[in-house]
Amino acid sequence: MSFYEHFAHRRRNALGHFVKQAFARKIFRMIGDHPGRMLELGPGDGYLAQIAQERGFDYTALDGSPGVVESLKQKGFGNIRQALVPPLPADLGCFDTCLMMHIIEHLPHHEAASGLLAEVHAHLRPGGKLWLATPDYLFWKTDFYCCDYTHSTPFSMYTLRQLLINEHFSIVRADRYVGPCFGCPGLLVYLLARCLYNRTLDHLVLHPRGHDFWYRAFLTALPSVFIVAEKKDVT
Repeated sequence: MSFYEHFAHRRRNALGHFVKQAFARKIFRMIGDHPGRMLELGPGDGYLAQIAQERGFDYTALDGSPGVVESLKQKGFGNIRQALVPPLPADLGCFDTCLMMHIIEHLPHHEAASGLLAEVHAHLRPGGKLWLATPDYLFWKTDFYCCDYTHSTPFSMYTLRQLLINEHFSIVRADRYVGPCFGCPGLLVYLLARCLYNRTLDHLVLHPRGHDFWYRAFLTALPSVFIVAEKKDVT
């Protein structure tokens, strides 16, 4: 089984589908109707790809998993290419918008994250924007590593801002979100989940038997960092 191939075959549930669909709609409301050429790294189940296709955007996606790429092509999505990044393929050309939703944490170390952002910067047109999300390690803590064997490089709001500024991006928006809820509403969802979820009962009784629904639901309620960054010219 190749890298992250388990994602293509992992069992989905209605809650996750609803949350990801609502999040995708929220992102495109913020992006607007004129994103120019759009690149997505790690399209996953294709929630963002679907909206981009419905709106007729010039959309390209890269994913390292052959299973994910094949699944998206079977769903009728067009320009989906298999590629482990970094590096970005040399023939990509330039883009106005780059989407990196829950990708950077899968890179093996901060040097790789820095290198990928530098490449994205090079492939963005002047004034192009990077839309980026990753689990907020301040809230996830050990769950960051326990929930996914490919999680390698944690970030907080503060460290991710530092990295983006170092790679010649200016921060347009920085926020936290839970599902489709940004800011304070998302943090309220997180606090409610913390009160209701019994980790000991789940991990000792249910989770070992393969019933991981409640743990995955709890993970959905953990805050993630969301940043929109704009390319600055390097002089």
